[in-house]
Amino acid sequence: MTIAENEEALPEGWKPLHVQMGFKPEDSVLTILSGWNFVNSSGNTVEHYAPQYMMRDYMGILAATGSATLIMDPSVAVQLHDTQGFKSKEALSEWLSKNVRTRAQTYWGNAIAAATVGPLGRQGLEPYATWQKVSNDTLINQLPNPDRIRTIVVGRDTE
Repeated sequence: MTIAENEEALPEGWKPLHVQMGFKPEDSVLTILSGWNFVNSSGNTVEHYAPQYMMRDYMGILAATGSATLIMDPSVAVQLHDTQGFKSKEALSEWLSKNVRTRAQTYWGNAIAAATVGPLGRQGLEPYATWQKVSNDTLINQLPNPDRIRTIVVGRDTE
């Protein structure tokens, strides 16, 4: 999939991805991302179920990569900024990193996690070694590093 970030539609304080990665605003940068999972959420969010909660719930199913890339249209970015108070992409990433949790049974039941980081846990690498010892219902934070949660605003406003 090839996409371009709509930098003109970014809310005030939201930096383009390439600037977040240390490049100058005027630099032309190509970023290549890979992923294991794709979750599509189409439709409207409502005030009592804000978009960051929908993102949190969907991100709970992500597996072993320890990272996520959110791709959203400008109307969602504006809602997150203006209504929900996320003054930067980094603030959204911090919130998600603190709030996305999944049950250990769900995490280890995912074939990607079991195959990629399961052996690391058996070798004693943390946090996987600890996660393999907890009860199935224990909530774990599979996205502990907010720097590994990226946001890209694409397309035109759908409203």
